[in-house]
Amino acid sequence: SAFQHAYESKSEFIYALARNELPVYYSDYSNDLKTVLPKYTGVKVIGSSGSWYEIQYTSKKGGTKNGWVTRDEFHSDCLFQTVPISFLFVRRIPRILLLL
Repeated sequence: SAFQHAYESKSEFIYALARNELPVYYSDYSNDLKTVLPKYTGVKVIGSSGSWYEIQYTSKKGGTKNGWVTRDEFHSDCLFQTVPISFLFVRRIPRILLLL
């Protein structure tokens, strides 16, 4: 898949849109909840460790934050693509439909 390809090649980040609330944890080895991102939050996967992905997201105050999500929750709660979500919305073709 494009997801695995981008990951293995390390050539690009994975950009995603939370379609459900997404739990974010402080680390990849604890269940210590950091925050729950609201629906439609944009995230960027920047790394992985075992069954976890490290993500970047924008906080409510506008700063960039890092956190960890489980692979299972990421795949069930996010729509993902290998281009920025903002890029999808400025295109005239409804590329977002390809994610559904």
